[in-house]
Amino acid sequence: MNIQAVPEAIVMVWYSREDYKAVLAVMDDAAGLPATYDKWRRSAERGAARFAREGKRIIRTPLDPREFALWCEARGIRKDGRARNQFAVEKARRAFDR
Repeated sequence: MNIQAVPEAIVMVWYSREDYKAVLAVMDDAAGLPATYDKWRRSAERGAARFAREGKRIIRTPLDPREFALWCEARGIRKDGRARNQFAVEKARRAFDR
């Protein structure tokens, strides 16, 4: 039997330039996020590169701010970093379960 190791995957929330202002408007912790899309993107790319150097596979999960807000409201949770991570993981799992 030939068994191959599967690299660890890191799920990252990914925003579009067009949605970034709406992302900031909907988040309860927006003050802790980069003020501009370009600043966020540079930081996210550095993080992704670091994970890639560690041999991890990166799964960039798009976050639509309207969909995310409804998802949080349905669960009665804050729209914050913890929720963003949970949302991204659930969305990535659904994509892989197809």
